[in-house]
Parts: sequence; C-alpha cells; structure tokens
Amino acid sequence: ALRNLLEKGENVEAVIVPLITKSNNRFKNVIYTAIEFGVKVIPIKKNKIFHVLNEIKFDLLISCGFPYILSESVIKLAKVSINVHPTLLPKYRGFRSAPYIIINGEKKSGITVHLLTKEMDKGDIILQESFNVSDFDTTKSLYLKSQKYEVNVLFKAVQLIKKGNFKLKPQ
Repeated sequence: ALRNLLEKGENVEAVIVPLITKSNNRFKNVIYTAIEFGVKVIPIKKNKIFHVLNEIKFDLLISCGFPYILSESVIKLAKVSINVHPTLLPKYRGFRSAPYIIINGEKKSGITVHLLTKEMDKGDIILQESFNVSDFDTTKSLYLKSQKYEVNVLFKAVQLIKKGNFKLKPQ
C-alpha cells in the first residue's frame, strides 16, 4: 500500500513503525520501501507515539496494519485519521479476523477504510470494496487477497479525502 501511494506521487511525510521483533517483522518491507523512496522511517514504542507525531506536520494519518490502538490525542493530530481494515466492517473487527471469515462460511470479504476512533475498528466508513471468498480459501490466501485489494482501496480513499468528496457511513 505504501509503495502504491509513493509510486502514484502521494507525499508521505514519515512512516511510523513499531520496533521490529520476530512477531512483527512484516514491517521490514515497509521500512525498505520507505527508505527506497527517501521517506523518513521512525521506529517507535507505543508510549512515544504522541510525542513523535506531535513534532511532524501532516494532514492525513493512515494506520495500515499498525499493531497499536492509537489514543484520541494522537488521532486528533491530523485533519483526518484513517485505518485500513481487511474485512467488511462492521463484521470481524480486530486483529486476525480471517479465520472467522472461513469458519463462518462467508462468501464475501473485503477492505474497509474508516475513520480512526479510540475504539478499535468502530469509526465511520469512508470506502469499502468486496471480493469473493472461495471454498478453497485459507487464512493465508485471504490475507494475500486483502493485501492485493488494500493497495487500490487505500489509494481511492486518499483521493476521496483530498477532494473532500466522500460520505461517511456510520457503522
């Protein structure tokens, strides 16, 4: 998603990532992409987020796979703060929702871009797009499908926000 935004000319002031551990090493690709495009990378502990972001000038805050719930004070630093979620909210809020999509036999899933709130995955919806779930999907294949769709859904949402051309859908 970051690469797509940068390749399409979006200005990214900085990328905030958690300190890399074995359990969150997926952020290494984000770091490599940011470095490749000359974007500042800030590894951070949860308790330092407000202090660090308060020093950066930005209008839009995007949370995409970020492992921390952001405080209301952090959310309010931007004109608009959004999250990208790999399901069709309001169903399957929270982290690691793919197994429940499969267990419950869902035929569709998708991507939701919504406003950040202090409650996880409960903000008003800016944009949603769905994709089919097959009987042969696994948690890994759903994750990969989500990543594939996330790229374009996030870019579309950013364009809507920049133009002020979106209607919020309450959850």
